[in-house]
Amino acid sequence: MDKKAQIQRIFFYIVAIFIFAVILLFGYKAIHSFIEKGKKVELIQFKNDLESAIRDLAIQYGDQIVFNEKNPMRVPSGFSQVCFVSPSAKKDDIPGEYEYAHIKAAVEQNLHNSTENVFLIPPAEISIFVGPIEIWNSTSNKAQEFACLKIEKGRIDFKIEGRGDKTRIYVK
Repeated sequence: MDKKAQIQRIFFYIVAIFIFAVILLFGYKAIHSFIEKGKKVELIQFKNDLESAIRDLAIQYGDQIVFNEKNPMRVPSGFSQVCFVSPSAKKDDIPGEYEYAHIKAAVEQNLHNSTENVFLIPPAEISIFVGPIEIWNSTSNKAQEFACLKIEKGRIDFKIEGRGDKTRIYVK
């Protein structure tokens, strides 16, 4: 084989490896983008489901919805808790742990009364405001200012009840 043919063959392999790497890189980016968009859609679907369930029930005094394994409120993966903050909450009502810092900051800025009263742990990139709520501890049978529900099996289990002007969220 002459020297010119060897150089052409080496050049051919270099170009082939480069094209393969570019295709691999673009494929990875496309798949990653699809996955991220899917997660964002899941998060928006959760937000819409939660907001509509709680807002629609508020005006229906005494009506209840129980979310459990038969009627699940699905939460996107990557989150460990869903936290609710009542309109009368003060910053001292929020635990001091680091994972709740974004909630405490929102309460200090009074956002829980107008733009965000449901929070995800870890923080999500969207705001969830479900309208006027009352958090009711079904164990002590008293209202409370802040409560988090642990996400188990991709869902949260809780009960909500319409109170005419707000929705009561039952927690344990």
